[in-house]
Amino acid sequence: MGISALEPKSLWEVFTQLNAIPRPSKKEQKVIEFVKILAKSASYPLLLMPQGM
Repeated sequence: MGISALEPKSLWEVFTQLNAIPRPSKKEQKVIEFVKILAKSASYPLLLMPQGM
């Protein structure tokens, strides 16, 4: 069974999109932008912690 067969589909679609973003150590900006957009689209508040915490 692949991810596409799992439920809820919307959760696993976002998981697949997130996994497609390369995020090597100290180069997480693309994934941070993805999460910011996702949070904003769902009207969730987002708190970014300072680096190194």
